[in-house]
Amino acid sequence: MYIPFGQKPDKFKETLTFTEFSSTLNATSAGQIRDVLVKGSTKACPTQSVQEGRDRDENGYLATSWEETCDTGDHYEFSMNKVILGNDKLYTAKKVWRYEPDQEEKNEWQTNMQGVFVCDPRAGRDHSCTGGRGGGMGGGGGMGGG
Repeated sequence: MYIPFGQKPDKFKETLTFTEFSSTLNATSAGQIRDVLVKGSTKACPTQSVQEGRDRDENGYLATSWEETCDTGDHYEFSMNKVILGNDKLYTAKKVWRYEPDQEEKNEWQTNMQGVFVCDPRAGRDHSCTGGRGGGMGGGGGMGGG
């Protein structure tokens, strides 16, 4: 988890998290993982609202993204989330604000999240790490090795 300089883990205003799971958790779609994560968030925040994204193919892998808002009156949190289901592993990215980001900031982070992808240099063009996508994490611009 990345917390910007000057903020404390228990009182952060923003955070960014990337997670790599050592398996696919037997999921057959990225939407299955989204549903499990949203269900867990709903338990933590009964007033949660979810803006569903779309399931899609990204660089040969199944992916989905969505936004969540939790406002209990005492606590506010807005997040952008992304799940990518690789062949062998599962990857998640999550950007959280504990305030309502303005539209310019949301647009910037929607672009950043689109740039997060999984690649596998062993798989050639099917899961290219240099496909001109830009952004991303890890070797060659993507996260992990599919």
